[in-house]
Amino acid sequence: MYYVGLLVLIVLACLISFSVQGCRNSKLGGGSSSQMIFKIQEVDSLSKEKIEQALQNLQQQKAPKAMTGAMCYIPAPIPLKVEYLCPTCGQKTLYTQGDALAQFVNWELGACRRELDRLDNRGGLKITLEESSFCAKCSPNAGKHELVLKITYPDGSIHSTGGIQLTDLRMLNRFLGGYLSFDESEPLKDHISRLRDLLGIENPALQQKL
Repeated sequence: MYYVGLLVLIVLACLISFSVQGCRNSKLGGGSSSQMIFKIQEVDSLSKEKIEQALQNLQQQKAPKAMTGAMCYIPAPIPLKVEYLCPTCGQKTLYTQGDALAQFVNWELGACRRELDRLDNRGGLKITLEESSFCAKCSPNAGKHELVLKITYPDGSIHSTGGIQLTDLRMLNRFLGGYLSFDESEPLKDHISRLRDLLGIENPALQQKL
């Protein structure tokens, strides 16, 4: 009788153990799929569909808290003459202090080039800047002088966006890096429309209305 009772206790203990383990496995299996987050920085080859998925994921994220305080600085004066050296032909184009482009060429263009170095080939994207419109030799009849962003996707498709500024490249760099903000604490989700312009990704909500 003693052995029968002991055997019953062992069987019950085994049943309880299997039941608990089964519940644990069920909870782990159900939770892992619902918590998956698309991490754009871990994708080797980005298609427009994957970028759309990342944009939608960004839209759902909680905006980071804004940092208090402000950075104050005094900009350096623009020189009387600013020389633009074309990286393609080597020709120098002169811009004077009164020219609206002098400030961009003197201050922002170099920073844009440096930001581009951090961007190129992210996610298999070939990202370049077209600045030939600033060169008097390459574009003698240019009606508009602007920096143009060109993105070549892994499938060979190309998207171009004009009027590029440093802020655009910073936003793009942080987005492709999987961050939620840029320039300290500016939420990227507030600039999804501009990111779509830069990446050539149409808003699906607008497509449905057409």
